[in-house]
Amino acid sequence: MGGKIGGKQAYRASIFHVLDDPRYNKDAYEFLEDGILVVENGKVSALGHKETGSVLCPNPPSNMFLGSGLFKFQKAKDFGVKVALGTDFGAGNTFSMLRSMEEAYKTAQLQGYSLSPFEAFYLTTLGGARALAMDDKLGNFEFGKEADFVVLDKQSTPFLAWRMDHAKPPLEILFVLMMLGDDRAVKATYVYGNKLHDRDAPSSN
Repeated sequence: MGGKIGGKQAYRASIFHVLDDPRYNKDAYEFLEDGILVVENGKVSALGHKETGSVLCPNPPSNMFLGSGLFKFQKAKDFGVKVALGTDFGAGNTFSMLRSMEEAYKTAQLQGYSLSPFEAFYLTTLGGARALAMDDKLGNFEFGKEADFVVLDKQSTPFLAWRMDHAKPPLEILFVLMMLGDDRAVKATYVYGNKLHDRDAPSSN
């Protein structure tokens, strides 16, 4: 779990705990991919992720499920660190990116930071592509990129349909989708422009 770097003890722990945990009131390094988080006297003094191009990819449903901490969205933004959103089932309870956005919003709210729907959807699309260093191919609808995308149905459930009747601006529509949507909202999935999933297609059984 530890090692020596420049005569200082190195610790592996989650970024959530390193930023708050009093046990780290000493010089320490946090290894996260190819970036280094430096903690001195309990305070973050440097963050190598910005310089190295590393990306932090929290999984809010997993963090809530395990009680492993609250990701500091505001801290990451203040340090200019790239962030994406992820999912996990082994340590969480969903693969849904909509659910991940919902939990990310709640996580941020608990810390006094309002995660906008535009930011949340960015983290799950272009932010995710940049996390994989694939933003030249994926992440948005720029000409020449691979057409990998999902089609979301704003009327997929009675409750969602009712709420959408009262949502007019794009910001509010995206907010309702990320807070009330689930796997039923995924109407179709396209890879390389080819439809590989059609929710409404007749069953082959």
